[in-house]
Amino acid sequence: KVGQIEDLTYKSVVFEHEGDEVYGELVATQETHFEKTNSTVKKYIMKSDQGMISVILGQIGDGQLDGRTAPGDILHIVFAGKKKLSEGRSANVFTITRILKEDAHGKEEVDAPAAD
Repeated sequence: KVGQIEDLTYKSVVFEHEGDEVYGELVATQETHFEKTNSTVKKYIMKSDQGMISVILGQIGDGQLDGRTAPGDILHIVFAGKKKLSEGRSANVFTITRILKEDAHGKEEVDAPAAD
């Protein structure tokens, strides 16, 4: 609407403990390159009840979402811990759920996960 204010800044979410979670509507994805590891991963920009947030899931999370999400999708992302890799490295692991916005009749319905 004309004159409506929308905050376009976002805060980065860092997952530290198993069970840390975010829930929100995917707005956009952006590629982010890390010189230290010479790797490129995606940054997911989401509208959440915390405001605008960005989440980096790493290569494993990107693989889970690759080609399966689009702006407007509602995502529930839960940090499931770390997976040990070779050479003493580790990777973050997530449980990712897409909440469908339309039922079989095209009616929009979004059921948020129950709050603890």
